[in-house]
Amino acid sequence: MSNWTILKPFGKDELEAMYELHHAVQFIALAGEHLVEKRHHDDHRSMFWHHDGFFYGENIKVHHEYHHVGLDVTSFTLILLDEYLHILKKVPLTGLTKTEVLARFKSMLHHHQLDDDAIQFPVDKNTPTKLDDDFTFGQHSGHALWQNIALRNNTTIALEKVLKQFEHTGEIRTWPQHFNTETIIPMRRESHGELLRSISVGLAAPGNQVKEPHFYVILRKDQPDVTPGRDSNAPGQWLLENQTHRILLLSEVIRSDDQQELVDRFFAESVEIFLP
Repeated sequence: MSNWTILKPFGKDELEAMYELHHAVQFIALAGEHLVEKRHHDDHRSMFWHHDGFFYGENIKVHHEYHHVGLDVTSFTLILLDEYLHILKKVPLTGLTKTEVLARFKSMLHHHQLDDDAIQFPVDKNTPTKLDDDFTFGQHSGHALWQNIALRNNTTIALEKVLKQFEHTGEIRTWPQHFNTETIIPMRRESHGELLRSISVGLAAPGNQVKEPHFYVILRKDQPDVTPGRDSNAPGQWLLENQTHRILLLSEVIRSDDQQELVDRFFAESVEIFLP
């Protein structure tokens, strides 16, 4: 994994690039929905981040080979990769509508003997969202794209440090619905393995409640048997009154003299608040 990259302010260009990347990763989710075996909690739609600057989905088996669908952030292109994550084919996004990209995407899959017949938006036919709507991809500066790469790389570095403190943790995944990169710390399970309580740790894109990218630590599932104290000196802030959701704004991280130390402290000390 690469070293922490100092982040610059996320302005209009960087946020617009993030928004369009969010739309673009829906193609990875679409491939996962139709070409990957269904998994619990829609894991088949999720994706991983590679420090060279691309997202890639789960394994897609083709005869005796495996492929991945991905998104190369550096070149702003959809990509098809082999099992070793070597790029086989690219589909550009700039200046094209989602409908036009979909046609080229399906052609790329068909060329590599992947079944493209059923691949259509919406990703989830039962719950379509605005991310399934047609959309024209713009052109983004190298700086805006690089800042988005640096943010995901830094997040992965910080999350890997968190994971070292626990056993039986989840993988670091990015989810297409909210474009969040996170891992799960399991705390309590039922006898058959279903999680009753867990802590989610990650990075979120701007949303309805928080209008900028932010890091988060969330206590999930059943009601806690401890009430975290709000007088903690941990960095960040409480988002909800029920004391289950802490956030650290990206703008606060960017102003810090030691960005990595601040994010590491936020994750470690916020997680500590929720531990029994």
